[in-house]
Amino acid sequence: MAPLAKALQERGWRVTGSDKGIFPPMSDYLRENAIEFYVGFHPDRIGNPECVVVGNYIGPSNPEYAAVRERGIPVRAYPEVLAEYLIKEESIVVAGTYGKTATSALLAWIWETAGRNPSYMSAGRLANFPDGVRITESAWSIVEGDEYPASRWKPVPKFDFYAPKYLLLTGVSWDHADVYLTPDDYLRAFERLVRAVPDEGMIVAAIERPHVRTLLEKADTAILHYNRKGEGHADWSLEIAARSPHDTTLVFHSAAGEHIGPCRVPVLGDQNLDHYAGAVGLARYCGISADAIVHALETFQGVRRRMEVRGTVNGVAVVDDFAHSPVKASAALRALRLHFPRAKIIAVFEPNVGSRVVAARPLYRNAFADADAVIIPRLSLSKQAEGEEERMDGEALAQVLNEDGISVAYEPDDEALIAHITQIAQTGDVIVFFGSHGFRGMIEQALIHL
Repeated sequence: MAPLAKALQERGWRVTGSDKGIFPPMSDYLRENAIEFYVGFHPDRIGNPECVVVGNYIGPSNPEYAAVRERGIPVRAYPEVLAEYLIKEESIVVAGTYGKTATSALLAWIWETAGRNPSYMSAGRLANFPDGVRITESAWSIVEGDEYPASRWKPVPKFDFYAPKYLLLTGVSWDHADVYLTPDDYLRAFERLVRAVPDEGMIVAAIERPHVRTLLEKADTAILHYNRKGEGHADWSLEIAARSPHDTTLVFHSAAGEHIGPCRVPVLGDQNLDHYAGAVGLARYCGISADAIVHALETFQGVRRRMEVRGTVNGVAVVDDFAHSPVKASAALRALRLHFPRAKIIAVFEPNVGSRVVAARPLYRNAFADADAVIIPRLSLSKQAEGEEERMDGEALAQVLNEDGISVAYEPDDEALIAHITQIAQTGDVIVFFGSHGFRGMIEQALIHL
């Protein structure tokens, strides 16, 4: 919401806002950009806006929402605003269970490096751009297509609003069990997205990822496949030529015989790097030169909180990653194991809301097999609508993980948690924080303790 507020303010709108709680870094970001906001919901402070954008956790009992509807002020969901002001004729949408943020950020940087000045939205803190949202006059838009519902009154995926001419599909594994009660419910949302790509468009698909082949059977447009080199035929494949604790060397190969690279990219991880092949293939299809692609890859700094090494002290690396579900954490752990093959990996994991519901328990089976120790911290309070399924607390989550025979502990005291993980970490080990919340300064404290 905050980057969207800035983007609209830059286009001449007066933008104000409210929320249950507003914390750094977003509260600082809003102040730095002179955007008015207040904490709490107070109908008398709304004023007389021409439009109100409502977050998807807001229900009908919210006093500001009720007042807005009573007064007949137009209400929009976040993706509806993007559809009206940001989505362009040449619309690129990146969708799938994993890799959306990093891949959409990379595509935006490739298009920017090539001088195409795209509008973009990527739901992270982008290292190459000052903001996560930008609206330009270019014919191109590049957005992260989230499958989470647009709003309480329009419970359809956000990506339903983004009119993709080009769809980059990263793979589909059941997620958000609080919304999609079964894997089939989840897949049906992506079936609609695949069918939405027009005849003149293109689907760029991670052909070896879960459910992709099945979904492509629903498509009525051209398809470009990508994969990891050695996994079978694809239009574009990725070769990981070398890895280090600091970067990864990549080479890209096309089925037509073109080679791009080697490129040294300052990014860790393996699961999202596959999707770089899709980004390269789409860029070449859209006429961007190989030289511009190489320059973009080598200068791409990734997305903050995606395998971000926050520091290495006394030989212990402290990594911050946004993986807020067992599926995402599992993929991130496998990637860390590749970069740190002999390390003891100590994971601090705080799941998102959908991964705390009882229905998500099966997703935890063997998800942390590549970790040597797992600690569940005191879980952050989350926004919960009326009637939502009861959630597991930290102690219950630790019990679920203990069923796999992993060393798991629930530690609700932040100081005790930091003392524990920094005592058991030795030179060459990795401490990784997984979750979408900010960990209340624990990452910084871990570095100080080390």
